[in-house]
Amino acid sequence: MNIYCDSLSSRPAWWFSLSLLDRLQICLRRLRVRAATVGFSLDCLATIFMNNPR
Repeated sequence: MNIYCDSLSSRPAWWFSLSLLDRLQICLRRLRVRAATVGFSLDCLATIFMNNPR
C-alpha cells in the first residue's frame, strides 16, 4: 500500500490538474454533440410537422 501512495505522491500536482481538465473537456464535447443532435432532431420534427398539417 505504501508503494501505491508513494507513486501517487511522486506525480506533480499540475499533472493531476491537467488530467482533470482533459476529462472535463471530453465531457463538455460530448454534451455539445448531444445538444446539437437533439436540436437537429427537434428542427426536423418541427419541419415535418409544419409541412404535413392534418
